[in-house]
Amino acid sequence: MKTQIKKGFTLIELLVVIAIIGILASMLLPTLAKAKKKANRLKCSNNVGQISKAYISFAGDNETMPWLMQQGDNKSAYASDYRTATGGTTLYYQHNHHMIDIRHMMTLPGIRRALDSSKMLLSPSDPITKSGNQADSTRGNLDGGKWAASTWGNRGHYVSHRAGSYGYHQNGDDQTPEALLSFTRNIHGDWRPSNVALPGGNVSWPNSTIQIVVRTSSGRGSNLLGPTGRAQNRVSGLDAGTGNWSTSDGAVNQGDQAQWNTAIGKTAAVKGGSNTNPINQANRFQR
Repeated sequence: MKTQIKKGFTLIELLVVIAIIGILASMLLPTLAKAKKKANRLKCSNNVGQISKAYISFAGDNETMPWLMQQGDNKSAYASDYRTATGGTTLYYQHNHHMIDIRHMMTLPGIRRALDSSKMLLSPSDPITKSGNQADSTRGNLDGGKWAASTWGNRGHYVSHRAGSYGYHQNGDDQTPEALLSFTRNIHGDWRPSNVALPGGNVSWPNSTIQIVVRTSSGRGSNLLGPTGRAQNRVSGLDAGTGNWSTSDGAVNQGDQAQWNTAIGKTAAVKGGSNTNPINQANRFQR
């Protein structure tokens, strides 16, 4: 009678296989991480594009960007949210907040309804903003809870400063297609109180943590910061020296510092359009 021999892996063979799997995993994981970062940046670029389309669509309906509107027109653009039964409005309009502050400006009916909810203001490359964005988009005061969880007295509702990953340039104008429009928040520029002359009137802006001066001259550049940037402006999923932005023709760019500086230079050189006084100011969410 023949003895049946059971065949199997020896301990050494199993250890070799495990070691090979470990080596392959160590080789693949960095590649997967890079692929994920690239995919997140692509989604972020898509958000920049969608926000830009909302601005451009608003300009098409109202003949100009919201930050370039006359005060009376700008106030009227908010009125549908604050109408009373007698046709009045409960909104106390304050020009240098509703017209300039991105937290208020994003709640304009014509802007927010083009984006559906404040979830569109979150970059997948910006995980530190996720919790603030989720709170804003689920416990908001507008559109069934999808927008504006914060309220500032009778000045109206606004998006939390911790709920967004983007900003806009105040030279953005549908009549000057080469001007910067929307960008990721990871911009470090000059911080100072400013007085901005816009078509709607002069706007004094003492809150330097929201408004920044974007320019490239004499060491006062606007650096694209990565994970180690200041809390207000870092987008941890983007590498330092990289960012996403759009121009006023709706074109979206994934670029580096040199390309960003070129875009700023073109914006500074813009003439004509709704804004006859080119400026360096930009406005963005902060942490």
